[in-house]
Amino acid sequence: MTDALETFDPLARARGRGRRYAVEEYAESRNLTLSRASDLIRLSPEAIRALHVANQLYRLPDPSGTGVWRYPQWQFNAQPLRLACLLQMFAESNRWALHSFMMGRREALDGKSPAEAILDEATDIQLVVNLALMVLQGEQGAI
Repeated sequence: MTDALETFDPLARARGRGRRYAVEEYAESRNLTLSRASDLIRLSPEAIRALHVANQLYRLPDPSGTGVWRYPQWQFNAQPLRLACLLQMFAESNRWALHSFMMGRREALDGKSPAEAILDEATDIQLVVNLALMVLQGEQGAI
């Protein structure tokens, strides 16, 4: 039976799935608090914030709206230019859309996620860039 809200809002289920994904992913230990990230990479919290502002790192907002951010750990191991070129492409996108893109396994990358491909310097970064372009063009084309 269809929920009354879904009758009026056909995207309600998709939003619900997105919210559940954000809540579960935010809680994952691989997404670090600013303090844990600072300890891990031995940079001050201010330096990490500066990298974020310079679009060299990304962070995830708390879906419950506390204003607390988490930093995906994988990106601290990435070659900065490989990561930055992708982050620049997603500069206007929702951070959860970016994170979902980065973590999702893709056939075009031989089953790797874009994050894994960025970390694997043997993988041609242009493959990830091309995939990101297709995803972003799809986002912009959807109304």
